[in-house]
Amino acid sequence: MNNKPVFSRYTHEYAKEGKVALFNSLRLRPVFISQRLYDLVKSYINEGNNNLSDTDLSLVKSTVEELKKQKVLIPDAKYDDMVIDRFKAITGKPAIRVAYFIMTDKCNFNCSYCFMMKEQEKGHLKKLGKMKPEVAKLALNTFAKWSYTNDEDDRMIIFYGGEPLLNFPIIKQIVLDAEKLKEENKLAQDTKFAIVTNGSLLTDEIAVFMKEHKIGIGISIDGDSLVTNSSRVFVNGEPTFDKIMQAIDTCKRNGCDDFSLSVTISKSCLENFDNTIDFLVNKVESNNIGYNILMNLDGDEKESEEYAIAASKFIIKSFEIFRKKVIYEDRIMRKVKSFVDGKVHLFDCAACGGNQLVFAPDGSIGICHGFLGTKNYFSGSIFDPDFSPEKNQDFLEWSKRSPVNMEECQDCPALGICGGGCPFNAYQQEKNIWALDKRFCIHAKMTLEWLIWDLYQNSKKESQ
Repeated sequence: MNNKPVFSRYTHEYAKEGKVALFNSLRLRPVFISQRLYDLVKSYINEGNNNLSDTDLSLVKSTVEELKKQKVLIPDAKYDDMVIDRFKAITGKPAIRVAYFIMTDKCNFNCSYCFMMKEQEKGHLKKLGKMKPEVAKLALNTFAKWSYTNDEDDRMIIFYGGEPLLNFPIIKQIVLDAEKLKEENKLAQDTKFAIVTNGSLLTDEIAVFMKEHKIGIGISIDGDSLVTNSSRVFVNGEPTFDKIMQAIDTCKRNGCDDFSLSVTISKSCLENFDNTIDFLVNKVESNNIGYNILMNLDGDEKESEEYAIAASKFIIKSFEIFRKKVIYEDRIMRKVKSFVDGKVHLFDCAACGGNQLVFAPDGSIGICHGFLGTKNYFSGSIFDPDFSPEKNQDFLEWSKRSPVNMEECQDCPALGICGGGCPFNAYQQEKNIWALDKRFCIHAKMTLEWLIWDLYQNSKKESQ
């Protein structure tokens, strides 16, 4: 009877310079051994003790025991079934912790890569206009109702658009009403506020309000004037860079020093790496940056793949600089945190997991703001007293949209750190939120391989 363990089907190997990294995509702990030792272990597992010296046999047996501890080796295939079923069981339970308030569908910019604007160009977007006071109040009460029972500690209200500052009076109303609800214990005390803005309408008065009410400000800018103006212009075609820099100065002048930057990796960004990084690090001096990877480029698969590879290299190279400067970049840090903590990253956004409400200006409720134009997955309403994300079929479906539930992802080494990418982008390509977000697959796999060998190199330095 053969009592030898078997390699987990979630174990993947990376070979480099005579070393092999064995990585279980659900365990997230790479094990580094020599290529020779790995070959001996495989021979022992498959063929037994044949032709092994006593010294090699002893080394192989001790290595096998360590690989068993790290779940690289498992008792039998049923063990893998049990582990993946455990992760699947976590999904399928909507629990609201994030709300997007779409303050308006209007914008004073005309950015060439804006996925929201592309939906308008297709003629799908109903002219929703600005969110009105009564809609804002009902939407806030809806979020308070469904987020208050959630035990997570990171609830967030995000003001979004279009350009949300076109409707600042209603933002102000929502914040003040939310603070009142907190005082009445009707809204979770840890609920935070954030805004994603192009910055062009940010005044001292608005910045002071943001500072006083601890609203996180995310300003969209892609790099220096050349890079930013290549993609981001006003609706009249005029460049936007100077106006955005005024907004950054306004933040600094009014003590909003923790503002973040939302940087879309455009083709111009890729072509001007050194200038872009120098600008972000030394000119703007923000400690918090979030990269956005472009949506698939008009259905051109080859171009999209080439772009995704280049963007992933851009992010990794940036991170090598940012970590020395103690700058947080959200896109890669989600994966770094998963890798370092050894904790599977089930969902890459709050919509996946069914954790997010999106309130449109007309009071309809969706789960992903990307679908605001088509109104797909906007099946709820603030005017419906019976609305429940826990029973709504859209929310139930999205709450399961994780790589652990996707058959195509099971053999991927990045299964545990990926989170599944963007369902909206997948839908744009395949008309199915369960399709692969292929550009994100590239990003996740490249990031994982870099993390593994970066860990190896740092471990070598520490042991010297």
